Amino acid sequence: MKRLVVLGIAATLFAGSALGQEPKKPESGESSPPKTFVPEEARRQMRHNIDSSFVVFRDKVQDELKLTNEQKEKLEEVLPEAMRFLQKIQGLKPEERKKELKAYRPKAREKLAAVTNETLDEGQRTRLRQLVMQREGLRNGEIWNELQVTAEQQRQFMALIQQTQKETQSLMAELQKSGKLKEIQPKVIKVREDLEDKLKALLTDAQKKQWEEMRGKPMASGDLFDL
Repeated sequence: MKRLVVLGIAATLFAGSALGQEPKKPESGESSPPKTFVPEEARRQMRHNIDSSFVVFRDKVQDELKLTNEQKEKLEEVLPEAMRFLQKIQGLKPEERKKELKAYRPKAREKLAAVTNETLDEGQRTRLRQLVMQREGLRNGEIWNELQVTAEQQRQFMALIQQTQKETQSLMAELQKSGKLKEIQPKVIKVREDLEDKLKALLTDAQKKQWEEMRGKPMASGDLFDL
């Protein structure tokens, strides 16, 4: 089953991003930036446009995983290459950008997985997988086989996903027009949560139990999902 990124953020959302900006110097008393500095804007693009596993670079996720400074520095090694790729495709037309992203995603995912497997212990890797599942939710078709989702359930899933995609696109258009991120982001998260509830309602009791076990202890959507 191909990966379904139904709620992925449109590439145009990041037009004029901060990829090429110099790092902001920390205020007095703040922690220094990572040894390999990659702007938060670039990290957001990686999470949305490359792969959800890049959620491992969110501060709250790293706190949840109890990563050491040494582990954080090791993981950071994959970021410069991904950032250079995003810089390279910034000026491309939407269709060309989409093609480049499609080709790059498996390579980036494989490289991050290799570093993650080398750097994290078994418990951390298990928890990270759970958090990625929570971020992607039941709309991710890759886990449908594991849950033994039937053809009829898939048909119902797709109808709900397509409906939600229209709502999300409308909100993204509103965001591009108004620039009011703090106002739009909670609405997008709410739409996402509503979809997840509707999809979960279509599962059997056995599937629901299996899904809860697969995703582990929930983290707040705002800790995992951003624009």
